[in-house]
Amino acid sequence: MNSNNLNDISQDTRFDAEPWNQEVNSQTLFINIQRIIASLVIMSEQEQTAITLWIFHTFFIKSANSTQLFECSPILNITSPVRACGKSTLREILEKLCPKPISMANGTTATIFRLIEKKLPTLFIDEADTFIENRLELIGILNEGYKKSGKVFRQGGKQFEDTQEFSTWSAKCIVGIGNLPNTLQSRCIQIKLRRKMVSEKIMKINEMLEEYPNTFSDLKSQLIRFANDNEEAIKLVKVELNAKLDDRTQDNWLPLLKIAKYIDDTVYKEAVNASEILSDTGKVEDGYEVELLKDMRKIFIDKNLSQIKTMLFLNYLKLNPELPWHSYPRGGLTAYHISAMLKPFGIYPSQYKEGKETVRGYSRVDFEDTFNRYLS
Repeated sequence: MNSNNLNDISQDTRFDAEPWNQEVNSQTLFINIQRIIASLVIMSEQEQTAITLWIFHTFFIKSANSTQLFECSPILNITSPVRACGKSTLREILEKLCPKPISMANGTTATIFRLIEKKLPTLFIDEADTFIENRLELIGILNEGYKKSGKVFRQGGKQFEDTQEFSTWSAKCIVGIGNLPNTLQSRCIQIKLRRKMVSEKIMKINEMLEEYPNTFSDLKSQLIRFANDNEEAIKLVKVELNAKLDDRTQDNWLPLLKIAKYIDDTVYKEAVNASEILSDTGKVEDGYEVELLKDMRKIFIDKNLSQIKTMLFLNYLKLNPELPWHSYPRGGLTAYHISAMLKPFGIYPSQYKEGKETVRGYSRVDFEDTFNRYLS
């Protein structure tokens, strides 16, 4: 956490930097932020678009008693199948660009809602896989804080005779391995990072700052100027509902789509495409996914296969006593479990011809990029 004492936190102000001293071109600002993210972290173009627009939206979050531009503030969930995929780097970038960042990997529920009430930060919750798990009260507060009306009530006073109200409304980013509880996950835009391959080149943040020391501070000032100059105009932007998305996902993306449409039509089309592609979050069976990749690669090599039927692959796994799958929990390993573990890597079963028969299974070519990233 950036402060150890709530009393050291200054009274709520909207921003923690000065606005840029001249009018900002919104298209140029969007492109510059997107390019910097792409130069520092490996991710898809759709994820770059989502993150950039999410950064923009954090500058429009006001204290709970103010008129808000948006009804909801989507939670950004940065996750990966395993460690060492760039989550900490991306969090650091966001902390440098978003207003009043506070990062925490522990803390009481009371500390969190009091921080939000007093500071109105962009709140970063790190190591969510250990910090949030089984903390139902915290999950409830994060769920409520997704809406501008989000609040909690606590009793105060000498005899606890006074009811105190605390806002839970703020921009939030949750970082960790695996998926969040379903109710919280549904309020998120999920960014699923991949491990970098040796052939993929990115810069280090320190390298960038050595060459361009004002990179992040200049962009932050420009974002403040953009928010100050354009809030009233963005209020008038109308976005069509996308029937491909469920109601909650539409709510998640509405603030980002309104900003994108205001910037220009090209950015809006990119944002619509990103909303459709990133809306399918999938589930990870934690602790087994990399082992599954190892065993899948071994079977492809040992059996000299380019494709394999799902049920045949399942039998190979379950019948080998040297592998952990014959005693897999949750009632035993199934085709569904295999699909669920592979889905976060972007690997899906498909139909193909085996002689005259149409079968369902996996193709080796679909695994090559994932094998290189996670098993090299």
